Amino acid sequence: MNSELSTQLSELVSAEGFCDFLNVEYDPVVLQRKRIPLLRMFHHILESFQDEPTFEEYQKALRIAYRQIVSGNELSFTASQCNGCSDCD
Repeated sequence: MNSELSTQLSELVSAEGFCDFLNVEYDPVVLQRKRIPLLRMFHHILESFQDEPTFEEYQKALRIAYRQIVSGNELSFTASQCNGCSDCD
């Protein structure tokens, strides 16, 4: 496990930050409009890895997610099954 890489990634706070850090070219207009779907797709792709991804695997996952978002493919949003308990307040 590359703890230095994990630490650096955990400090990123924006889609632009991920793209810049992972050297993934992007259109600022696309990220402005689709940052949340992009990060959701990126996270979804990363969940498929058995082991801690390498820098190259993180980069590839973000590139795939970006291409999917630009192509109009987004993950469907599933509404919470919450029944309104007070634990989340």
